[in-house]
Amino acid sequence: MSDPFEGWPLTPASKDDPRIESFRMLLAVVDRLRRPGDGCPWDLKQTEVSMGPRLVEEAYEWIEAIETEDIPESTAEAGDVLMNLLLMCRIAEDNGRYDLGQVALNSASKLVRRHPHVFGEDVETEAEGVLSRWEAIKKQERADGGQEDKSVLSGLPVGLPALVRTARMVNKTMAAGFRWSNVQGAWDKVQEELGELRETLPASALEAERKPELTDEQRDRIESELGDLIASAAILGEYLGIDPERACRLSARRFEERFRKVECDLGDGMQGADVPTLEKAWKAAKVTDQA
Repeated sequence: MSDPFEGWPLTPASKDDPRIESFRMLLAVVDRLRRPGDGCPWDLKQTEVSMGPRLVEEAYEWIEAIETEDIPESTAEAGDVLMNLLLMCRIAEDNGRYDLGQVALNSASKLVRRHPHVFGEDVETEAEGVLSRWEAIKKQERADGGQEDKSVLSGLPVGLPALVRTARMVNKTMAAGFRWSNVQGAWDKVQEELGELRETLPASALEAERKPELTDEQRDRIESELGDLIASAAILGEYLGIDPERACRLSARRFEERFRKVECDLGDGMQGADVPTLEKAWKAAKVTDQA
């Protein structure tokens, strides 16, 4: 039997690696859950499509655990992500589509191919250079595979969360050379989009308590300019090296924590409180949060 790894620039992990043993056990559990006749009825009923949202949900729970520095929870959520991945691969295998072995080998081959500075003769010491090389290799792979869409944006899922997709688009286009010469350009764009949004807002909209009366044309223009402003802020984040999705997620978490403090401080009185009272309570919550 020929060696599938003959000619590779590295050898597989040792069979004595404790990670391998743990992985084998999880694989055995997943295979058992999917065994016809005496497996789990719920797991046997699942499809790749039905498991997709669960994989995404578990990934976000893992990210949250990482960001809150909860090590036990991070470990548990990482396991949930891995389990979902293995289950989806097993479902695909049962349907004759692909299996975990193919997935792992394809991923390993891709990583070796796209890291010529690690596994080959090329030399690259800067992260930006690595990114540019990565995108160039991907583009060549698409061309070699006969893919008609040769754009650097090819393959970027439209179903990604908007901020994530914007950040990935900017990351890719920057690597392709489409970029400002410095952060100032991205900052100026935010200011430009903010001004354009302000110009579309009628005075009545700013004076309304909530959901102002707008014509369809006004609403469409405001929606467009607001989207441009949010996107430009995400682009600025990429230029600053800050993940806009994470920044927004952390902001939402801070808002929730502060709002809960306001709720606790004002109690039933929050419903009829005036703006100065609410602002005072919010500032107090903010000070407590930053202490």
